[in-house]
Amino acid sequence: MIHPLLHSRFFLSLAVCFGLALGAPGLWATPKYTDRETAMKLAEALDKGMYNGNLITSTFIQDAGVNGHYLRVVLDNNTSEDWTLDKLQQYARDERVRLRGNNILLFPSPNAGRFLVLDRARFIRSGLAAKVYVKTYQDPDPLVGQKIPFAIHTFNLAEVEGVTARDAFGYPIRYVVEMTNGRRDLLSNLDAYRVLEESALTTDLSEQEVQPYVLQEIKAHGLSDTDSSGVSRFGIEMVFNRSVNFTPSHFPFQLYEQPGGKKAKGNFTIEVIVPNAVNGGRLGTIKDLEYLHRIQMISRQNTPDRMYLQAYLTPDVLSIPPTVEVHGSSVLVTFFKVTDLGVLNKTERVEAELRRRQAEAGGLQLSQDELARVAQYREAFQKGRQLATQARESKDIAHTTRLYQEAMEQFTLAAANGVSDRDFSEAFQARSDIEARLPPLIVSEVRRILNGKGDINKAELTGLLETARKLSKDPYLRADADQLIEWLKK
Repeated sequence: MIHPLLHSRFFLSLAVCFGLALGAPGLWATPKYTDRETAMKLAEALDKGMYNGNLITSTFIQDAGVNGHYLRVVLDNNTSEDWTLDKLQQYARDERVRLRGNNILLFPSPNAGRFLVLDRARFIRSGLAAKVYVKTYQDPDPLVGQKIPFAIHTFNLAEVEGVTARDAFGYPIRYVVEMTNGRRDLLSNLDAYRVLEESALTTDLSEQEVQPYVLQEIKAHGLSDTDSSGVSRFGIEMVFNRSVNFTPSHFPFQLYEQPGGKKAKGNFTIEVIVPNAVNGGRLGTIKDLEYLHRIQMISRQNTPDRMYLQAYLTPDVLSIPPTVEVHGSSVLVTFFKVTDLGVLNKTERVEAELRRRQAEAGGLQLSQDELARVAQYREAFQKGRQLATQARESKDIAHTTRLYQEAMEQFTLAAANGVSDRDFSEAFQARSDIEARLPPLIVSEVRRILNGKGDINKAELTGLLETARKLSKDPYLRADADQLIEWLKK
């Protein structure tokens, strides 16, 4: 919370500067009826789709007079239903309705009739092929609006990962994108539509561009001379391992009160978010710098996609918000110290600057293409199962690993050619089973070989351990693999 002694103008400035969200969630009521044009488009989309396992054989537009229009659907079990817009939106959120070709009906706004259609198979193929995920941050994250590319570790179905949740609009989470920095993004079909529209799953960026920035050093910049407006400056410089491809708006601030509430030295915390960054070593703590105390870099387990430049202070001294400058491999956060209190009366200029910074800031009837994909799916899935069986029967760990890797490639190919939910589920689950089985098998077998007698092929064993490390999500197993790799280097 912001300290109650802060006056309203300063509170407003902090709210703008630090992106504090004020207000309660909005309430809405979904209308029952829609205009004729939207009703016609909905009827066309729903025709020959599925509802609760029954084929929608016909759709008709019904006139509700001055209120608008709704739909009547006829099912293949000789029943009919009247669907108002609110009822159809609920069916879409509960996935009781599925369009032709296993496409997904979506409503991006609960208080309007506008609808979207997601080609689920296209999205899954895009996710399987992508190496980079360009994440767009949403409210209430302080990075809201920023787009940051991350290297993808795995793309999977939520059901395979055991994830059960819904998004803010009530749509079930269906996909998991796990980045190499440990962050997981959970996507609904509504999110998937946005991701496709924004081309956020891509292979265009180089591996170097999406790797985390390694923070190597933090430096204190002492107080400057007071300028003509009565303000002096000091700052903290963060030095990274390579040139930083971000703008100042990628480094938002957060300010919050520590427990206790007493107006003592350092009872507030200010944090500068540093996206896609990792600690490169012992950075230490800067004890005091003007009105900042215990300045340090921290990480949090629940946000592995960022670090925080953290310091303690009393809020009274933060008369002017800090600024950020990016220069090559350095990011400089500048703080201001007001020696002429008359500066605080120049509110128009300060608020204009704050405003400027904020502005910166499946169906039954398949097409020929689908029929071809079904055949490709079955062929690839069958090959994958055969290879996995051979791998389980193999007694040589190197041969076992190659067979499992080939099986994973076939299951990935099968998923890319899936048409139905069952296709996707089977292929992703089969691939995930190998990802879970193979890494511990490799580490165990390498240990057994190293503890035995006879010659060993260090290069081959190192390659196997690298494979285990790449596939595994278990930090302890990756650490075991690293330890064995280091031993093999001796």
